[in-house]
Amino acid sequence: IILFAMVCGYLPFDDDDQSQLYKQIIKGTFQIPSHVSPSLTDLLQKILVTDPLKRILMVDIFAHPWFIEFCSEPLPDIQQLPKQPIDFRIIYSINKAYKEMKPIFLVQQLMNGKHNQITATYYLLKDKQDKQKVPWNLAEQKKICALLGLELKDNGDVEEVVVPLMDDIMGDNKNEKSESKTDLVTPMVKQSKNLRKE
Repeated sequence: IILFAMVCGYLPFDDDDQSQLYKQIIKGTFQIPSHVSPSLTDLLQKILVTDPLKRILMVDIFAHPWFIEFCSEPLPDIQQLPKQPIDFRIIYSINKAYKEMKPIFLVQQLMNGKHNQITATYYLLKDKQDKQKVPWNLAEQKKICALLGLELKDNGDVEEVVVPLMDDIMGDNKNEKSESKTDLVTPMVKQSKNLRKE
């Protein structure tokens, strides 16, 4: 994506509507300008493949004619940058566009340094949001986490909020009439999955 942006002057996937942007990324649809050489066009098309199993491997990128011609010299080592905290505003946006995906799954993918369609979507949206220079605020992030069914700890750890089954809540009073409809609302219980009672 960075290579594409450097040679084309814009991102391969871009849309003001984040839902549409996400769909573009999933489909892998993009246009390469006519001024890009056939050799580089071939390389970009092989890199920007949504299916990781069909995507060109690093060893093949290094052996590609365009890479050999322009990038054969090794780059100097750079100091590793510290990891930035996850922005749950973006997680929330992705969840709205793709409700089948559990927010905790994306969080785990990001924390484990995975590189795939869903994390690529996150980083594209984050880059776009960073340009707006909206500050990251812990209190705000915690509120958004609550909307996602997550709990953000002060140390950066994230836990999924477990919703107990209705049977667990009602206990032995299943036949007892509730005083009002609001009594049947399932409360949120903050606990880790592995601490949930069997």
